[in-house]
This record gives sequence, structure tokens and C-alpha cells, in this order.
Amino acid sequence: MENRSPTGADRARQWLNLIVVPLAIGFVMGERPSENQVSTVARENEPLLAAAGFTFAVWGLIFALWLAYATYQFFPSQAARPLHRRIGFWVVANAVGAAFWVQCFTNRYLGLAWLTMLGLVAVLAMIDRGLGDDARRGRDYLFARLPFAINFGWVCVAAIRSVSGPFTMKAIA
Repeated sequence: MENRSPTGADRARQWLNLIVVPLAIGFVMGERPSENQVSTVARENEPLLAAAGFTFAVWGLIFALWLAYATYQFFPSQAARPLHRRIGFWVVANAVGAAFWVQCFTNRYLGLAWLTMLGLVAVLAMIDRGLGDDARRGRDYLFARLPFAINFGWVCVAAIRSVSGPFTMKAIA
């Protein structure tokens, strides 16, 4: 039988989300020297299928939705919900992974950044699987499914886009 009372693990998960998600966002969005900006490194390594600069604005939406989830799951009424028990620690892993990706990418460890991106795809797949049918409508859809559906879609597109670089005419010539 499912425990409906919050456990220590539930409280730890809630606090981790409430603390780690904003810290990861702060790290990702933090100031860096111009030569170590994500946009600078992306332009240096532009693949054939290059995203327009404004397309990176989707991260503002994704980060706002992450914060909405971190806040939503912290409400006392959400503490012992099976939905958050299934995805909560994966959400923390996703935030840490995104921050690690930025660290790798902006320091030009592109192979490690790509492997990290593949890890993010796997983590987001676990979140999607954990959401199941519980988050198909209402607040769960808005605060749990939507943030990670957009995140999952964007990371999948970015992973595919990033491997197009080796296949450009410039790389072949």
C-alpha cells in the first residue's frame, strides 16, 4: 500500500528541488567571459543545421517552468504524491545535468558535452515515463508535464542538431 504521509525522503526531495533547480538555473544563466558564453562556443562550432540565435530564448520559458514545478511540488499537499516520488529526484538530476552541460560546453569539452546531452535525454525520458497518465490535465499538466515535455523536446532536437556538424560540407572538404 502506498504511503500517503510524507516521509523523510519526500521532504528531502522537496527541498532538493526547491534549492537545486534555482541554483542550476543561476549557474546556467550566470555571467561568463565573452569567449566562454554558450552563444560564442555555439557559433565557433556551428553545424550545418544551425539554430537561429533567438531560438535559445526557449530556455527562459523552460527555466520559468522548472521554477514553477519546484514551487508546486513543495506545497505540503504535494509532498507524498506518487507523481513527485517518481520524478522528483530525476528533476534534480536534470537540473544538475544542464548545469554540467554548460560547464562542459563553455569550456569546449564538446565530446563530454554531447555525452552529457545524451544523459539528459535519458533523464528526461525517465521523467516522462514517471509522469505516466497522472499529469494529463489540470495543475499536474501545467506544472509537471509541460516543463519537462518542452525540455525533453528541445534537448532531443539539440542532440540531433549537434551531431550534424561532422557531416557538413566544410568538415568533408
